[in-house]
Amino acid sequence: MNEDIIFIDDNDIIFDDIKENKISEDNNKETKIIFSNEEKEDITDIMKKEEINRTQILEEALDSISNHTSSIIELEKKAKNFNQLLNKYKRLEKEYINLNSTYMIKSEKIDYINNELKEAEKKVNDYEKKVSVLKSLLEIIIKLYGYDDICKATRLTKNQIDRFLN
Repeated sequence: MNEDIIFIDDNDIIFDDIKENKISEDNNKETKIIFSNEEKEDITDIMKKEEINRTQILEEALDSISNHTSSIIELEKKAKNFNQLLNKYKRLEKEYINLNSTYMIKSEKIDYINNELKEAEKKVNDYEKKVSVLKSLLEIIIKLYGYDDICKATRLTKNQIDRFLN
């Protein structure tokens, strides 16, 4: 084969006229083969399938985004409810501390009052003992001296003396 090739650059190759015509004819044949009717239909089918795939992918992406958006909204609502419950808990905790301190103060007051009552009961019992001793002495004195002498000495009436005895 006789080839006339001229190298201009490393990448550029120029053939003589005869070879260029053959290459352009080959290119036209290839173009006709690539764009035949059957392959045009295949390409359009492939493009339609890819379009369907793209729309399905987009629909799935949109569904996923809407699901994530709704879950984010739900989580935000839950977070808001949680914050409200947390604030309520803190408020109740403060109220509990206040009530507990009030209870402790009242409990201390109750203990103090109970101690006072015990002391008062002791005094009452002591006084009751003393009164019973005095009644016994008064009865003995009445038996020894009689009502008339006691009324003269104390300037009390018989009814007043009987009230002391009962």
